[in-house]
Amino acid sequence: MNAEAKDWYQLSLEDFNANSYREAQQKAKKCISLLTCRLKKEEFNWLYRIYQYSLYYLLANKLYTLGHYEDAMAYFASLDFSTAPEEILERLKISRFKSIHPKQEKSKWGYADNFGEFIIQPRYDSAKKFYDGFAYVMKNNKVGLLNRKGDLLIPTEYDRILYDETLQFKEQPIPVVKNGKFGFINKRNKVIIPFQYSDAFLFKNGLAAAKKGKYGFINEQGETVIPFIYDYPHYSESPFIVVKKNNLYGYLDFLGNERIPIQFEGASLFSDGLASVRKNGEYGIIDEEGHQIIPFEYDFINGIYSGIIWVKKNNKEYFINEKNTIIYSTNN
Repeated sequence: MNAEAKDWYQLSLEDFNANSYREAQQKAKKCISLLTCRLKKEEFNWLYRIYQYSLYYLLANKLYTLGHYEDAMAYFASLDFSTAPEEILERLKISRFKSIHPKQEKSKWGYADNFGEFIIQPRYDSAKKFYDGFAYVMKNNKVGLLNRKGDLLIPTEYDRILYDETLQFKEQPIPVVKNGKFGFINKRNKVIIPFQYSDAFLFKNGLAAAKKGKYGFINEQGETVIPFIYDYPHYSESPFIVVKKNNLYGYLDFLGNERIPIQFEGASLFSDGLASVRKNGEYGIIDEEGHQIIPFEYDFINGIYSGIIWVKKNNKEYFINEKNTIIYSTNN
């Protein structure tokens, strides 16, 4: 490991051992960006562990704070308890105690705590696990949405409901299916956008994808912002939307402007300002301006993880940094 990268590596380890996970993750990323040679296996394992542990810890704490105990418990359980601070152990215990799960009695489903006692009485034909504080329940072949208190936020009258954690905090339309068509309701079950689409997605950054023959994007008033001319969209909270048209992919912003022309055979969402794209059968990496960062020379790119890029070439797998330096090979 070169000297400057080694300094950041040591600082990252110090923060990690002091349970300063966010700072450890940032310094690990700085170390990775400065590498000019391959890491020893133990060095790579430590850097990857710092990234993964920090990510899981931050996610677990966020979910715990929001009261999503089942999801927090899943991330807490991924951590190494041999070195876990007391705070994590205490939060894991509370998450286990407060988590509830579906339980059947005779032919009906409700929700019980870890002692088997019903918290929500069995009255549904089926019940799913809680996710982000909500759970699907079904009655008479129709689905509704339940909170942890047992309140039906959305009654069991829909064929399908799409939701995520933002429902608890934002007043935004929720996509639902009724009689084979997608429309949007609010949390009080009032129809906001009529049932007229053959497909629809969640709102992100004020827009939702919907399908009328082709895909386009609407705002929360149901007005068309991006025309219905695309074969398929892919988007999240990242600044750009991936769109497919005539079997090629490009990027739009959430105003509908084409930011990176439709030219790629495949494209991923941006992560840490980078995205993997495919051209002429080979994969490379671009930045948010569309500039090539990693040349198109790989058979596949598995993912981008806080500055670590997992690539495949000639049936061999490598981890590289943004300078296209191989920092670790799984083939050693």
